[in-house]
Amino acid sequence: MAEGLIELKSSGGVDIGSEQSIQYFLDRFYLNRISIRMLQYQHLVVFGSVLPESPNHVGCIDPVCDVTSVVQDAYENARFLCDRYYLNAPQLELDFLNALSPGKKLSVVIVPSHLYHIMFELFKNAMRATVEHVGMDEDLPPIKVRVVRGNEDLSIKLSDKGGGVPRSIISRLFDYMYSTAPPPPRDGSQAPLAGYGYGLPLSRLYARYFHGDMFLVSMEGYGTDACVYLKAVSVEAQEGATTSSQLEKDLGADQALANEHFYGLVNFGNTCYANSVIQALYFCKPFREKILAYRQSHKKSGIQKENLLTCLADLFSNISSQKRRVGTIAPKRFVTKLKRENELFDNFMQQDAHEFLNFLLNAISEVLAEEKRREHTNGNISSRTANGLTKRSNLVTANVHDYSARSTDGVRQDLTWIHEIFQGTLTNETRCLNCETVSSKDEDFLDLSVDIEQ
Repeated sequence: MAEGLIELKSSGGVDIGSEQSIQYFLDRFYLNRISIRMLQYQHLVVFGSVLPESPNHVGCIDPVCDVTSVVQDAYENARFLCDRYYLNAPQLELDFLNALSPGKKLSVVIVPSHLYHIMFELFKNAMRATVEHVGMDEDLPPIKVRVVRGNEDLSIKLSDKGGGVPRSIISRLFDYMYSTAPPPPRDGSQAPLAGYGYGLPLSRLYARYFHGDMFLVSMEGYGTDACVYLKAVSVEAQEGATTSSQLEKDLGADQALANEHFYGLVNFGNTCYANSVIQALYFCKPFREKILAYRQSHKKSGIQKENLLTCLADLFSNISSQKRRVGTIAPKRFVTKLKRENELFDNFMQQDAHEFLNFLLNAISEVLAEEKRREHTNGNISSRTANGLTKRSNLVTANVHDYSARSTDGVRQDLTWIHEIFQGTLTNETRCLNCETVSSKDEDFLDLSVDIEQ
């Protein structure tokens, strides 16, 4: 597409109206491409076999991205190209300021690859302008970068002494059909320090994708400042953050909540139905205590089989063991296991929270009942081996008696602590209108529907 634009531009047959239409089309096209590629990669990392770049990443998003490290990487790679092309490259003077937490590492929630692309393109432009303005054999003035983390914005200013550009063409530098560099050779004989003029337009799209922007300020004859503004998503709610949040301060006064942890759950595409149920179950104290106790005993037993119960237990343990009282956690293992266990939830559609609650409680109850039956079976086999009773008839008879009690209708009931916590009994009474005889029937339930008047 870029080569096609170069051919179109060289033909000289593009009027202003057509150029504006092309600009609008390409902005929309590449912005959609950025969005689709990010969503695809996010899905592959979260739900597929692609490993994240770092264990701290949530898909392709780094919740505590070290901005200065990304800037440094972009500079080093751009310098490599500049050295190869011009046999010289300007040095980097990097300065940063964390206005929220002075003296501490500057980190934000961001997609590192997007920030890298922006800085890499800016460094290439600044290096080319500096070398061509000063001369390859001269001592090159450094490129200065200042990174500031404010309350709302992450601001990055890159300054060079590359001679600047006239004010009349500043706005054109973001056009796809305009470039100050000569077209790159098609045979690949030279390093691609300057390309097709797409660097600045695409970099601005990356900045605007997350509600940021990019501006250029130039002093012709001296140099150019490139200012990048990105939305500084708060890191207060992220794991490992060290700044105190207002929520923690508010909670500190309530002694009843002194030992509680309040963590949000990352939404993996319409998984709010599961997140809301998990939050409610976590703050059901009897249920949480049973889950954590199960995890402890399960860990001691050495059983490694993964199921929904073990994934939920690990998630609860992860929340309750956090040093900070507030934050966010990604329930990736639990959601992945849920989608594998039930194809109903293996999509990105909205689901009913009540249906999910019933499924989860039943799944946990089945796991507990199965483990209970296995323990009884293993215990019976061990006992018979010790007494020398190896006849199959004795084994079958003993197993029948060792199973959980059966209800009056002959259906075996494996009672677990799920039933202890959530099960209730509903009594239906029927009165005869003639003799006024009352008959009643008890029915167990795990969820009770309540009619609400509109």
